[in-house]
Amino acid sequence: MIWHIYKHVRHALPIIAMIGMIGGVWQYFEKQRQGRVEYTMRLLDKFNSAPFTTFRSEINKATTNNAIEISDAARNSKEQLSDVISKIVRDQVDLDSHLSIVFEFFDAVSVCARNNLCDAETVDDFFFLYARTQYHNFYQYIVSQRHGLKSANFAKGIEDLVTKPRPSRGILSTWRSRFAAL
Repeated sequence: MIWHIYKHVRHALPIIAMIGMIGGVWQYFEKQRQGRVEYTMRLLDKFNSAPFTTFRSEINKATTNNAIEISDAARNSKEQLSDVISKIVRDQVDLDSHLSIVFEFFDAVSVCARNNLCDAETVDDFFFLYARTQYHNFYQYIVSQRHGLKSANFAKGIEDLVTKPRPSRGILSTWRSRFAAL
């Protein structure tokens, strides 16, 4: 009786083992992704805490208070827009240091996502819109700083988040990205 049951079960054992192995691999990758998401959420907590909230508030106030002047300059020429942005940054107390700190934060976020330490989809979900807004608002300032500092890497992280292809979504892309890391 037992031998008869064993004869039927032994054919299923390799299939059961394969299913168990696939489940184990899936759990491993899910745990890795969960760790990356948690790390990304800690970065978000930092971004939504002092002093970053103060810096972001000052940056937003500067662009809001000068929105008409920025818009008019943008319609005229790149040079005029660059002059207006430079004047705003120069005239607003500590705005240049606030921008530098926020751009450095985005450098770290970009490196984190690029090296798969953070979850790229979560970075995109929580940081993309703010990064895009500030990149476009201060693009002329970024370009002038790169020339003035002679550093092509100034604000590179925020630029990468905005201009590089956004992470793809869905189960197929998730599997591709997981196995590409192997």
